Amino acid sequence: MASDLFSQANEDFEKARSRGRIQSVLSNLAWKNSDLLSFYAVTDLIKPRNETYLGMRTIPVNQIIGSEGRYQDFSLAFYPKKELLRARW
Repeated sequence: MASDLFSQANEDFEKARSRGRIQSVLSNLAWKNSDLLSFYAVTDLIKPRNETYLGMRTIPVNQIIGSEGRYQDFSLAFYPKKELLRARW
């Protein structure tokens, strides 16, 4: 049973990585970016002022365009970009 789950998780990870690679190639061909943005790079560019805490909010995944610390690990569509993520999959 556990080996079946492990095999399924590995297969799912491989599919997601493959889809991510395909997305990356297609994005490059279309001159589009498929990478998540760095939170700090964005705040350096737009220099937010007068920040106000609005509480916890639910954000649809398709509206997330960046990450505070893991932006290099996933594509914009949240496909894993690094092999080391397999263990967490």
